[in-house]
Amino acid sequence: MSYPSNVGGARQARRAAVGGGGFAGLLGTTAGLLFAQAKLARWRVGEPSRVPFAVDGIVGRGRGRGELLRMVMLGDSGAAGLGADDPYDTVSLVVASGLSVA
Repeated sequence: MSYPSNVGGARQARRAAVGGGGFAGLLGTTAGLLFAQAKLARWRVGEPSRVPFAVDGIVGRGRGRGELLRMVMLGDSGAAGLGADDPYDTVSLVVASGLSVA
């Protein structure tokens, strides 16, 4: 039995469309879940009541000795210490202090 010459191409196009649609659906679902999580967090935590800490600069007891390391923290609330009472309780300064001792 002979098939037309474009059957393989049509099959590949169909597979690409199904795969692309699946990826788009996964991407849309992930974006929706992240949006819902942000809304739920804002509802449970509320609006911030104070200005975030300024947690930039040189950290550690050995200031000026040894090689300086640059560190970047991603995430607005975690890096700025939302919910922390003291700047040294923020995730970024705890990690930087640990690195300065090591």
